[in-house]
Amino acid sequence: DRARRRAIAGDWTSLPFDDSTFDAVIGDGSLHSAPECLDEIFREIGRILAPAGKAAFRAFCSPDRPETLAAIQEDVHGGWSGNVHALKWRIAMAVAASFPDAIVPVSAILAAFDAMFPDRARLAAVTGWSIDDIATLDAYAGADHSLGFPTLPSLLARGARVFPEARVLPGAGYPLAERCPTILWTAP
Repeated sequence: DRARRRAIAGDWTSLPFDDSTFDAVIGDGSLHSAPECLDEIFREIGRILAPAGKAAFRAFCSPDRPETLAAIQEDVHGGWSGNVHALKWRIAMAVAASFPDAIVPVSAILAAFDAMFPDRARLAAVTGWSIDDIATLDAYAGADHSLGFPTLPSLLARGARVFPEARVLPGAGYPLAERCPTILWTAP
C-alpha cells in the first residue's frame, strides 16, 4: 500500500467506492471467477469509473466452435506444446460448452481431466510436466464454485450493456494466448 495506491479485498458486485472515483480498473482473468454476477460486476465497474475511464481485463474466452474432449486428448498425446494450465483451460472451455451460459462447476473440470488422463504418471511422461504441476488440478476436488468461459462475442455483448466502446487486444507469447485477449472497455 502507498498513499495513492492500496489493495482492498471486496465484493465486485458492491464496491465500497463513490461513483466516478477511478480512472482505471484492471483485472487479470477475474471476470471468469464470478460468472453468475457478470452483469452486476460490469454495472459496478461502470459506476466507479470516471467518464472516459478505462476497464482493462484479460479474459478467458471459449472458442466459437468448442473443442471436443477427445480432440484435446489426442492433441496432448500427439505432442501438443502447451502446459498443464493451458490444458486445464482447454478442458474447462470444452466442458463449459455444455452448460448454460458457459458456466461450469470446477468439479466438472476435474472430473473431465481425470476421465481423460486417469494415469497421471503416463501424462507426465508424455508431456514432460511434473506430477506436482499436474496435481494443481486437485485444488478443484470438493470445490463448490463455478467458472465462466463465454465466447469473446458473448463477453463483448455483456460488456456493451454498460460500456459503449470496447477494444480487443490479442494475447501473445504463452500457451492458449489466442483465447485470452485483453479487453479495454471505455466508460461513457
